[in-house]
Amino acid sequence: MHSPHDALLSWFLGPQAENADLFEQLITEALRDHVFWRRNYHPEDGITIRELDKRSVGYEEAVATLTQELMGLLAALKRDVPFFSGRYKGHMAYQQTIASQIGYFAAMLYNPNNVSPEAAPVTTRLEQEVAQQMAEMVGYHRDEAWGHLTSGGTVANFEALWIARNVLYLPVAVAGAAQSLGLDLEVRLPDGSSADIGQLDLSQLLNIANRDVLDLWERSWQMAPREDMARALAQHSLATAGYQDYGRRLAAEYGDALPDSVVLVAATAHYSWEKIVRALGIGSNQLMYVPVDGNYRMDSEALWDRLEALHARRAPVLACISVCGTTEESAVDRLDRVLEVRARAGQELGMTFHVHSDACYGGYAASVTRGPSGVRRTGQEIRDALVDCNSVSVSMDASFDVAVCPDEGVARLVVDADVLHEFAT
Repeated sequence: MHSPHDALLSWFLGPQAENADLFEQLITEALRDHVFWRRNYHPEDGITIRELDKRSVGYEEAVATLTQELMGLLAALKRDVPFFSGRYKGHMAYQQTIASQIGYFAAMLYNPNNVSPEAAPVTTRLEQEVAQQMAEMVGYHRDEAWGHLTSGGTVANFEALWIARNVLYLPVAVAGAAQSLGLDLEVRLPDGSSADIGQLDLSQLLNIANRDVLDLWERSWQMAPREDMARALAQHSLATAGYQDYGRRLAAEYGDALPDSVVLVAATAHYSWEKIVRALGIGSNQLMYVPVDGNYRMDSEALWDRLEALHARRAPVLACISVCGTTEESAVDRLDRVLEVRARAGQELGMTFHVHSDACYGGYAASVTRGPSGVRRTGQEIRDALVDCNSVSVSMDASFDVAVCPDEGVARLVVDADVLHEFAT
């Protein structure tokens, strides 16, 4: 009976490049297979680069320059960070898996553009499969979630807040469209009651739960011809008007210039969140930090105090960012308590907001707590998995990170697939 550790030894090139032969074999196989594909794709087209061309002075000079520049690059890279070595623990990064490196190299030769299935029929499907696998890993239903791979955690979080902002302001656009088209639309409020969207004030329009916003969105398209609804929504949308004109317009239409919407984050949140709110035009002044408890987790009582204060001055909450694995402390917020606070705010304050889990660092821990079927494993089952180890150490700092894809590939998952298709524009 083989040990899981035996398979693990084949996953990486190795600190001393112990799997160099395997790596070279797979790289060569990927290159040869791609060459075979090119040579057999309409061979009747003939040869473009002739052997005689390869003997010209210009060709030889270009090859010499290419080779020389490669030698210079390889020499410069020797001064890079030795992430592969067990001696280096200065960053969270570690060596990539052979599977990710070979897959990256093989796909790169085909140069797919995952902007659409037409431009990348194979890799777009593979990306969707990865997103579904990660959705199941964190406990989402694969048919109700949608995601894609990004270049890193900052971009993933950027897109999540971008969508949250679009969802927040959608009821305002629907209310304006309904008024201009003479439509009556009811919407569910955070306390469970319903009201005609045309009778709501601006504060109420900015405090509708995501699911109810999506329901409102679906029903609005059924109330008028699609072209008329699209035109009316565009006339009243933030995406069309931009922040400056939109703020002036809302103040004029509702006679109620609300304070700017805020983004709540734990005091331990990654520094990229300030960059994100700046880039989105929300502004760093609207980034509000929530104190943490003795375990570096977002303090749920402090969160409630922040919400009460915001409610008192009628400031909308664009989103609350809960961290699953902080960069410095490896702390995991009690997301369940954050959600309890949001539910309480809906009932007592009439407030609701988008909750985003920044799990770029700690999300993969879900693969330990859930089995292959996606069912949660018991604590005893997790402990039983450690029985065969000779020693176990538990540390608060990062010592091992395996990227699914090269370049710190990060998947952003949206719980409701409709959100991304409708609001990520």
